[in-house]
Amino acid sequence: MAERFGRLLRSLKETYGWSAIRSMPAQDLIVLLTRSSRSDEDHVAVDAFGPWIQLGLLDLLSAPPRQRQGHWRKLSADLGSPAAVLEASAQRMDRVLALSRADRRDLPTPAAVAADHSPSAPAGRIMPLLIGAGVLGMAAGLALTIQIGRYRQEVIRQQQASREQKAELDRVKRQLSQRDQAAGRSGSESPRRSLAPEALPTPALPEGAPDPPVPEPSPSPTRASGEPEIPRWSGCEPVAAGSGASPQPGDLWWPVVGPLTSLEAVRRHCRADAFRNRDGNTQVASFRDRSAATAFADQLSADPQHPYTFYVGESTRYD
Repeated sequence: MAERFGRLLRSLKETYGWSAIRSMPAQDLIVLLTRSSRSDEDHVAVDAFGPWIQLGLLDLLSAPPRQRQGHWRKLSADLGSPAAVLEASAQRMDRVLALSRADRRDLPTPAAVAADHSPSAPAGRIMPLLIGAGVLGMAAGLALTIQIGRYRQEVIRQQQASREQKAELDRVKRQLSQRDQAAGRSGSESPRRSLAPEALPTPALPEGAPDPPVPEPSPSPTRASGEPEIPRWSGCEPVAAGSGASPQPGDLWWPVVGPLTSLEAVRRHCRADAFRNRDGNTQVASFRDRSAATAFADQLSADPQHPYTFYVGESTRYD
């Protein structure tokens, strides 16, 4: 875990420079580390070593090995951990960070800064320190502002996509409700059929699917003469053999899934080739287009003949 955390620090060091990272406030640095994490292990490492950063981990790593004794005692007492454990973790971070001799120079201590501002200190030594501190502060603030701005833009895009999807779903539901009301007023006695709006035709259900289907149950016996026909759910009209497109390598498929308890009902009233997928859910069909999968799932869930809810699952790339 120490080596993984060291790799995260090294990535920031290569982007912003060690001096800029060391001069950042601890909380801002933790935010940058969290944003640069790409896996659950990275997040665990940031959570584990976040307190170390707040208690002076960067000062310890920046100090030459011969000057770390005081840092060890302070960090060990603050964390309540043995110094040997802390030293072993810091050595692993050292190997990954590979700090140069220039990176290990100590930052000015408060006593040194006060001495530089004394009347005896030359004016030429004060200005470079002020200019350097200002440049580092501006660089750190600019980097943090860029990261926060990107994060806010991503959140706004996701919220806008969610609002558009909800508005489209509400529009489809209103159209279906209006057609049902019109059919009721006409007094027609024909069997009730759920029609999709013209803007969203009933999607074709492909034969192929990313997940390997389980063996299908044997077909039920032929319905005897006079026996009532099994009612089908909305949008579950059978697809002729061969009408579905065969999956190609690199295709991205979106499955329409529901609870496992609906498997037998789906096979009886909708799709005889429905199967239990690897996540333990009932997979009804798969689509290359996410919008087509969403329309089919919404139409299937809106049918009053059953109590189940269907939705679009995680996509799968066909290899």
